[in-house]
Amino acid sequence: MGNNIPRSYTERWITRLDLPGIAPRPYERRTHQGRFSDRAMAYHERQNALRLLIGAWAIDHLPNPLEPYTGRISLGVQVTLAPVRAPTVRGHWRETHPAQTMDIDNLYKAVADACQGILFANDRQVWGILESWKREGETDHTTILWRQFDYE
Repeated sequence: MGNNIPRSYTERWITRLDLPGIAPRPYERRTHQGRFSDRAMAYHERQNALRLLIGAWAIDHLPNPLEPYTGRISLGVQVTLAPVRAPTVRGHWRETHPAQTMDIDNLYKAVADACQGILFANDRQVWGILESWKREGETDHTTILWRQFDYE
């Protein structure tokens, strides 16, 4: 950490939550008729799966999993995205890499939304960003890092 950060800040706890086999997807809006598109449905299904895994982790690891943390936090998101096989117009298959088309800020927001109400009460509590990145890999994997944000 940089020299301009108070010593007490660097000594706070940090929590690491690993979620193998799943990666967030960026938010997708509904259609203007109020119906969900296929991509929006896939987003909501992925969010529900993330929330279930985060909730199961919270039950096993937090002292009181029914009460989310209410103070300021720093949050980090590290995402590994596996290649996807998709058919082409001519019926061939090709591999695409979601990491090349998904913005890290949208992945970060999807994870923050999934954590809201479980790890922390509201994503407005995020006052700092820890090391966050995306990369290509063999399988999907999400790591969530969070810690108390306090300069005192």
